[in-house]
Amino acid sequence: MKQTKQAQKKQRFSPASYIGVGIVAIVGLAGLFSSLRVMQVTEQITNQTELPIQSNLPVFSPTQEPAEATPPAKIEKQIEKASAQQAEKAVKKEPFTVMMPCPGTVAVPFSKDALLFSKTMGDWRVHEGLDIKAETGEEVKACADGVVTKTFKDPLMGHTIILQHEGDYQSLYQNLASTEMVHEGDRVEKGQCIGAVGDSAAAEMLEEAHVHFAILQGDGFLNPMDFLKQE
Repeated sequence: MKQTKQAQKKQRFSPASYIGVGIVAIVGLAGLFSSLRVMQVTEQITNQTELPIQSNLPVFSPTQEPAEATPPAKIEKQIEKASAQQAEKAVKKEPFTVMMPCPGTVAVPFSKDALLFSKTMGDWRVHEGLDIKAETGEEVKACADGVVTKTFKDPLMGHTIILQHEGDYQSLYQNLASTEMVHEGDRVEKGQCIGAVGDSAAAEMLEEAHVHFAILQGDGFLNPMDFLKQE
C-alpha cells in the first residue's frame, strides 16, 4: 500500500508535469509582456497624434472685461466714411494738363481723322499735332514737368525733343533750331526752356515759322487742345 502511494506521488510529479508547468508560465509571461508592450505603443501613438487645441477666442484676464461688440449700424457708417474719403481723394487728383510751349496762334490744327493739305509735300495727310506760329529763335518751353527721353533729328520733321510725363503721357517738339539745350535723362520743369523755334523740318519748310507740338499717350496721338490749361 505504501509502495502504491509513493508510485502515485512519483507519477503526479513526473518530469513531463514540470515541463508543462514551465511552458504555461512562459506563455503567461509572454502574454503579459505583449500586453504591456501594446499599452506602451498605444500611449506613444496617442501622445504623438494629440495636437494642441488652438482657439481664436479672446483670452481675458480675471480683471479684464471683454469689449462690447461694434453695432452693425456703426460698422456701416465706418464703411461709408472710408468710401467717401477714397472718393474725395480721387476727385482731388488733378488730370494731366499742359501749357503752350510758346506764345502764338495755331497755324495748323490737330487733325487725326480728317486730311489736311500740305503746302510743302503737295498732298493731303493727317496732322497729329499743332503748328504754333512763332518767330525763329523764340524760346520753346516744356509743357509740363517731365524727363527728356529722346533728342534727335528726324529726316522730315527736323530737330526733335520728346519728354515723358506722368500717366504715360509724352510731349513732342519738332522743327527746332537744335537739341543742344537738353540731354536724354534730364529732368525738366513746366515752363523751362528746352530749345528754340527753327526751320529744320523739311516736310513743313513752306509753312510759316512755327514749332510742331504733339501729345501722345502710349503710341497714340491726342489733341493737345484737350489738355491745354490757360495760365
